Amino acid sequence: MAGIGEQTADDFGRTAANVKDNVKDTVSDVKNRVSDAVSDISQSATDNARRLARQTAASVERSADYFRNNGVQQIAEDLKDYAKANPTQALVGAAVVGFCIGRMMSRD
Repeated sequence: MAGIGEQTADDFGRTAANVKDNVKDTVSDVKNRVSDAVSDISQSATDNARRLARQTAASVERSADYFRNNGVQQIAEDLKDYAKANPTQALVGAAVVGFCIGRMMSRD
């Protein structure tokens, strides 16, 4: 009988060691997966930030070229044409610009 009990204890010890190894492997695997996911998210965020920066720079450059290449008369006519085609947006834009100018004037 002692042999059976010892064998069961040995089996239990081996099983416990296997469970411990499996848990370590699983934790290591989860850690690696989380690390990879964080790295992927970080890379994606960096790529999005770069794309946004390029788009912003291109927009600023187009705006600067427009103001550099067109006179005040042309810009005024373009604004009138835009206001006629998009009256609601033009009204909201005028209100925002007026509010900003008012805030700048009241600070002085």
